[in-house]
Amino acid sequence: MAERVLDKGWVEWTRLNISRDCDTEGILEILLNQEFPVTAIREAMGDSFPENSQHLQGKEEAQVAKTRTPLQPTDKRDAILLIQRELAALNPKTRVIERRSYLGRAEFLEQYYAANRPVILCDLMSDWKALTKWTPEYLKSTCGDMIVEIQAKRETSPEFEIKNEPHRKEVAFNDFVDLVYKRGETNDFYLTARNGFFTRPGAKKLLDDIGGFPEYLNMDATGDWLFLWFGPKGTITPLHHDELNIFLAQVVGRKHVKLVPPNELDLIYNHYAVYSQVDCENPDYKRFPKFKDATVIDVDLNPGEVLFIPAGWWHHVRSLDPSISLSFTNFLFPNKFEWVHPDESGDESKTTNGGYGKPVHKSNSVVDHKALYTVPVKRLKKLYKNVEQVDTKLAQIFVIENFLTEEECDAMVAILNESNMKPSTVTNTNNGYRTSYSSDMSVDSFEIVKKIDLKLATALGVNLSHTEGVQVQKYEIGQEFKPHTDYFEPDTDEYDEHCTGRGNRTWTVMVYLRDTTKGGGTKFTKLGKTFYPKKGKALAWNNLNKDGTPNVNTMHWGMPVEEGQKIIITKWFRENGDGEMFLPEIGKK
Repeated sequence: MAERVLDKGWVEWTRLNISRDCDTEGILEILLNQEFPVTAIREAMGDSFPENSQHLQGKEEAQVAKTRTPLQPTDKRDAILLIQRELAALNPKTRVIERRSYLGRAEFLEQYYAANRPVILCDLMSDWKALTKWTPEYLKSTCGDMIVEIQAKRETSPEFEIKNEPHRKEVAFNDFVDLVYKRGETNDFYLTARNGFFTRPGAKKLLDDIGGFPEYLNMDATGDWLFLWFGPKGTITPLHHDELNIFLAQVVGRKHVKLVPPNELDLIYNHYAVYSQVDCENPDYKRFPKFKDATVIDVDLNPGEVLFIPAGWWHHVRSLDPSISLSFTNFLFPNKFEWVHPDESGDESKTTNGGYGKPVHKSNSVVDHKALYTVPVKRLKKLYKNVEQVDTKLAQIFVIENFLTEEECDAMVAILNESNMKPSTVTNTNNGYRTSYSSDMSVDSFEIVKKIDLKLATALGVNLSHTEGVQVQKYEIGQEFKPHTDYFEPDTDEYDEHCTGRGNRTWTVMVYLRDTTKGGGTKFTKLGKTFYPKKGKALAWNNLNKDGTPNVNTMHWGMPVEEGQKIIITKWFRENGDGEMFLPEIGKK
């Protein structure tokens, strides 16, 4: 049997989870279970490879010693890019970002949009009330105590964009505005496009202060196409490219933008997804010598100006003042592109994610609920041969015996800090509805939690960015969780509070950490199906229907414990997150 190839999709999966500080032993175990060569795994994990891992015991020394030549960009690609750069250099306009006024739709389409050329439009925002009204006092009085999501503690990690999850923080908008204007120059916090700002009810009042660009944009478009950037002087968006065309409209303060043409990809050191390793403000030419040849075009963006950033153009942005910007993606022209990533066989007909076909979800696109209905099922059945699907057409429910080992269950129980366990809550009033105790487990404090968190996400093939953390619940005798559903009911205050940005809950995975002497079952009340606690057993179910509507048949009851104690962990999955929803598909052996 030929060796399995650790292809580009799995390499990206490996590096993504390492970047999120996931347990390297757990990553290694999963890769070895897929029968990838040790030498290929070592190469993918780099310095994070656990050389002394017990999982390596019994592997042939010959396999460990093999050397695999790393993939390199093809000479043909680099040669073509060089030709394109030399030809572009013949036209001085390619090294200048023009400032234009009174630019008609046809001319904009021909000279800039279709030509993939940036331009600054100087007259589009002249009638915007926001240019004069959006003072700190006005913003606070309009949005009040509305809760917003920001990136915090960015200065603790140079990869705050790639490792976004640890930096997510919710704050009152009033407090955030004060921080922006009182803190001074800093890159430590920023309200970025990830925040779903204009989906929050309180923010919609600000929409009256901005105008549209009907000459270029479809203001009746559905989906997410308007995004807010708000932060103090000194905030940075590092060098990256976007997968679609963007209008960046500057409302308050100034920004400095550095742009690099897309035909200089081979000079950019694109190490992960859409990001460059290079700090283009202070490039380290010893590490990145090719960047010396990059064409860096500098522009200042002033209030009332709109920068058109074409798809594929690399750009780095720094706020020169406390700054508010809006970005738009709802062009009247085609603006939905899939990036081609050839797999190792050179088959460029496969797109995205290392040759695994079209992405089923991107964080700012419509959620593919059909994929949510099928992909996790396929992943479960490939990873766990003992998985059993419950016999019902009304819901997707699966049982996996021995999902966690005895040692993993015992380790989780052992680290339970009783003092941190608090009476469980529900998102509305409790009133005895849920009488257990619960605690959110920190992946930063315990390696075993990191390992199991990754294992739970991998079981469904879902990226950790599309999940919530691990929660542990403990039920003593008589305690229960009355019939309830895990999804949030649309068109309710509860939904508005908890689903803005991240979307509804999709799947649930629950694992029993110990046997219960009597009682404590999990009963799906509309299906008449009951499952009793057994150490290591997991239940997984989809809270939504194939069309994305909530599945009322997933109502379940955490029945009262009659003897002993019930301890479970639960992980909920979400519609939205950063980047692709699904991990690379597992190939056939």
